[in-house]
Amino acid sequence: MRQAVASLFWVAHMLLLGAWTGAVVSASSCIRGAVYSRRGVKGWASHPAWPWLFGVLCAGLAAAFGLAKGEGPRLVLAVTAQGIASYALWTANVARTRALMALYSALLLFYNLLFCSIPGSTCAVANIVAIAAATLRDGWRQRDEEAF
Repeated sequence: MRQAVASLFWVAHMLLLGAWTGAVVSASSCIRGAVYSRRGVKGWASHPAWPWLFGVLCAGLAAAFGLAKGEGPRLVLAVTAQGIASYALWTANVARTRALMALYSALLLFYNLLFCSIPGSTCAVANIVAIAAATLRDGWRQRDEEAF
């Protein structure tokens, strides 16, 4: 739910920059966060079609708004990133989630740079660094456990 609430702030940020595709995908990630938070609690929220639904929903809405506002090819970055995140946040495989979220962050970094979003770019870099640090930490732990 925290991720869903944070997405609302990104919606406002992107709208202020005129990054309509970023605003639309942030709004869809807000809805996605609310649904995913109920996964395992409610039967309807645990259906495996959700990542696909959010990927298609995000792509359709972002393409419509982005093209209407003249974003052109830049919208592909945000749409692809959100499609990747929809699956990455659903899968239970930690290594796959990290790899996909690093790709997601890299795509959003480029999108944010194109719109001169300092907070967005900073957040994307911080995400990449955090994912790399967690991956290294887990690699070290595994190596230490194997030594014993």
